[in-house]
Amino acid sequence: MLIQPKAFAAPSKPQPTPVAMNPQDPAILPAETVTISITRSDKPSTKDYQVTDKVKADAKGGYVLEARTDPTGYASMNVLANLQTGLDSFLPYCDQDKIPATWWDGGPQKLDIYAFDRQNEANAFFNPFVFDDHGKRVGPGVHFGVFSDPQTKEKIYAAHSGEVTGHEGGPGHATLHRFRPNYIRSMDPEVRAYHEAFGDVSSILTQLKNPRVLDLVARQTGGDLSKHNAVSDLGEQFGVAINHLIESKGGPKQMTGGDYVRTAINDLRWQDPNTLPPRPDPKNPEQLTREPHDFSRVWTGAIYSILSRAVAQRISQGADAKTAIAGANEDLLKIYGKLTSNTSPEGDFSYADMAGAMLQADQMVGTRLGGIIQDEMTRRRILPAQSNLSLRSIPQGSYDLDIRFSGKEADFAGTPLESLGSFSMQAPQSGRGLGFGQDDHSHVRQKLARNLGQLARHGQILFTPPGQKAESPFDKNGQPYVAQVTWENGQARLEPVMVLS
Repeated sequence: MLIQPKAFAAPSKPQPTPVAMNPQDPAILPAETVTISITRSDKPSTKDYQVTDKVKADAKGGYVLEARTDPTGYASMNVLANLQTGLDSFLPYCDQDKIPATWWDGGPQKLDIYAFDRQNEANAFFNPFVFDDHGKRVGPGVHFGVFSDPQTKEKIYAAHSGEVTGHEGGPGHATLHRFRPNYIRSMDPEVRAYHEAFGDVSSILTQLKNPRVLDLVARQTGGDLSKHNAVSDLGEQFGVAINHLIESKGGPKQMTGGDYVRTAINDLRWQDPNTLPPRPDPKNPEQLTREPHDFSRVWTGAIYSILSRAVAQRISQGADAKTAIAGANEDLLKIYGKLTSNTSPEGDFSYADMAGAMLQADQMVGTRLGGIIQDEMTRRRILPAQSNLSLRSIPQGSYDLDIRFSGKEADFAGTPLESLGSFSMQAPQSGRGLGFGQDDHSHVRQKLARNLGQLARHGQILFTPPGQKAESPFDKNGQPYVAQVTWENGQARLEPVMVLS
């Protein structure tokens, strides 16, 4: 008897598919329909990202869904479309031979999207590795919260905002991690703050590649980017709801400073983060602190000012507002692409190091914004008034460091770290970068001790007894710890918490 082989359905191939997405924010622009290449299934994917929750296609086989009638399906597809279009807008400006093939060493070809898995959480985050959260496995990828606005009673999906999704992964945290995986291991407040600033800055620059967003910003500002506008103010719907949530719990009326999560319009100057308070003061939102989201405002504000000044320069030369914004944004994308893929340090760094690397990127791509960059970074006290920038070469990657207490380590005095007696950790090292002095292990140790002492004193290191595992990498305020103590054969080890919100 002839047995016929079983027929198997051929795997779906990517097809041009219409998708509803909001490139900006639900409070600012209505959704639009874009056509992108999608592998159609109940869990659609693109070449770089994949949805983890089932999505029902529309009647025409596409994904032109409505937030009002299908909020979860729309959330998944909005993230998918925004991340892919955002990444596609950014990577052409990077050195093509330096774009990593996967999201991290040994990691996936496609990044997972969890568009609404954080129920009753006003948060969103990226994590490159699996972790446990109160017994629940949290897979690597980008995760988005859902919560109710206590005033309007509206259910808020972080994934409905193109700005929030762009901050996390398109390009955002995930893309920076793809190029510079050592950054997420750092305990340094400036490195962690730069990660947050990259999420905001890359979102601004790639949004302005969208014609609708560019046209709106040109109309809102007339080319004067010192006026608040769609891209300067980040996460408007999300921010308003967060402010309502904080106010309902007895906090100030506008904890974030306005109807947004953050704004890029500020005149903040660099200060040594170790001299600053650990967390924002609800009664004084303008006070700079060392908390990464808060300290990121210094770098984001500087880059936005550079963009504003570049636009003003083009207008003074006769360009109209829309052309000037588009041209200046193109220059900043060229610089940021080169910075991210080529000139930026590999491990720990200061804002000054990154500013120097940005000047080098400007020279390499020929955008001639060096004068504006140097002046703005100096005005912000990121670069010293008199600097002699020169390339330095120091070991890349990371190294194991054992810390033993002799009783003289003032940075650790009175903290739980001191009670350990000793611990080991993996300390990231800078790679090729720009700086103002020699860097060696003694300098790294001193700076690291100061940073760890600050983190320990302010409850940002998670301690667990020997033989136990942490229940969650998040503190009582829903923010990820910076590091945690783990144990192996009775020896304490300090490990980074690799979650970025």
